[in-house]
Amino acid sequence: MISHSEQETATIAADFAKRISAPNVITLCGDLGAGKSCFARAFLQSLGVKGAITSPTFSLVNLYQSESGVQLAHMDLYRLEDDEEAYQAGIEEILHDPNTISLVEWPERLSWMLPKDALAINISHQGETERKIDLPDMNS
Repeated sequence: MISHSEQETATIAADFAKRISAPNVITLCGDLGAGKSCFARAFLQSLGVKGAITSPTFSLVNLYQSESGVQLAHMDLYRLEDDEEAYQAGIEEILHDPNTISLVEWPERLSWMLPKDALAINISHQGETERKIDLPDMNS
């Protein structure tokens, strides 16, 4: 689907979030500036996260609580140095926690650690403000 603005991307993310339950890992793939963090922020807000939602570019992982008590993890692996840093940040445990929904930006940096059934979302530039958002088929 095509998004023509950040607001449309937020609406797409919120609608998608309604169909997700724990445990789940969702990978967000796309070039720098494609809208991965915008999608993640709207996804988290739609699940009841209040206050500022910042990109975990330097911390690697930010944890939140949904209104229903599910842990929400937002990971940004762009600056991940090595596997040891991932272990120290507790990423493997978070990815496999049965009460967690994880959003992972730059998943290719740690693809071997991701569950085989992770849901992939691809976001690509289609113009200055347009983005193509490919969501996984949830009917299978």
